[in-house]
Formats: sequence, C-alpha cells, structure tokens
Amino acid sequence: MSGVSSKDGVKESGKNLGVHKMVDERRRSSLKYLELITDNIAIKTGVVSKDLLFKNGQVGFYLKDDFRNQILKVIPGLIPGFNGFLQKTRLTVNMFDPTILGELNKSRLFTLSEFAAIICWLISRQPNSEDGRLLDKAHSNIFYVKLKRACVIAVNVSWIPIGRCYWLLTDRDLITMRYLCMYFGAAPWMKGSYVFSHS
Repeated sequence: MSGVSSKDGVKESGKNLGVHKMVDERRRSSLKYLELITDNIAIKTGVVSKDLLFKNGQVGFYLKDDFRNQILKVIPGLIPGFNGFLQKTRLTVNMFDPTILGELNKSRLFTLSEFAAIICWLISRQPNSEDGRLLDKAHSNIFYVKLKRACVIAVNVSWIPIGRCYWLLTDRDLITMRYLCMYFGAAPWMKGSYVFSHS
C-alpha cells in the first residue's frame, strides 16, 4: 500500500512543528512594542450578504458615521468567503498607528472584503461578549484595512457594556490622524489593545 508510514508521519509532523516554532520565534524577535499572542487563528467563511450581517443579524452592532461612510458603503453586497489564518498581537505600551504599522508587514493588512468576513465571524462567536478571540469591556481590537485609493484605515472594534450592550465599530483615516497627532496631540491606542492581521 502506498503512502507514508505512521512512523514517517510522526517524523514529518515533528519537522513541521519545528519549522513553525522557528517562524514563530523569528516573528517574536522582529517585534519591539507588539507582543505576539498567536499567529494561527484559523478562519473559514462562506459567501454572505452584507445586509444580512450588518442589518438583520443576531449580533448587536453600533456603526459610527465614519464607519458607515468610509467602510460600510464600499463593502460589496455579497462578501466573498475567507479561508486563512490570523495573527493577534498586543500593545505593550501606548502606541500611535505609524509605530504599529512599522512592526507589521504591509502584506498583513486586510482588504475590505476580508475585514467584513473576518469581523463578522469573530463577533458571531461572542455576540454578547462571551470569552473569545476579541477583547471585551471597552478595550480596542484594531484592524488595518487597505482601501482602493491606496490609503489605510484603522478600524476599532470594541464591546460597549452600557445600556443594551453592543459591539461598536468605528474607524479613523490615518492621514487625518497624522495631522491631528502633529498639531493637537491626538490620543494613542492604549496599552493592552489587540491588533489583528494576516498570519
């Protein structure tokens, strides 16, 4: 019978595990202010309607006007499925966007469709702030999204435990934030926040 023996399979598995550990250690060593939590969050989604997710779903969303205007409007009506892995890092100090992005490879940023599929998958597994991949209690979960006009938007997803309780989605244009930081001392992302990116 053809194929790999169980003994060989164990050897191969051990080899792959060793390679994964080497990659993991390399990523950890390349980070200065971000702490690697995990780089193997597996996500697989199917094609889904934007209206079903953001308007008629079971999850309570509150979408700020900036998110509606810059993100929701341009997410396609049918969101393609996503099949891949995410990396999750944590801020070890208060950080501004340029410093965070300086530690993330550009290939780790999300497209609009990827972000929509991923965030709905994550929130659907903790719709009422149950234990899960996302931080709750008003902490920030940060996603960097590439738009067609070659700019990057930072999307903040946070649980608001007030009143009826809901997931708040808001965003900020990094060009505008750079201006605000320069002239008005805009606040950084707080220590302990999570950053999600491609693995």
